[in-house]
Amino acid sequence: ISVVKIWPRKDPAGTYRVDVVYWGDMSAATEASMTTLVRVGDDLFTDTATWNQTQHGWSYDFLP
Repeated sequence: ISVVKIWPRKDPAGTYRVDVVYWGDMSAATEASMTTLVRVGDDLFTDTATWNQTQHGWSYDFLP
């Protein structure tokens, strides 16, 4: 992981936006269905979803 940015969204639910940039060989990532796991302190968040393949890798918007 080369960059992680976290900041609050402007919504009434008090959610946060997290951007993660990873540089490396992702050629083995051929399935669009991926599970993301984020740990913040003792809290664990997971989400399994279909990601979008882009020209430069994979992208997914975790909407609240």
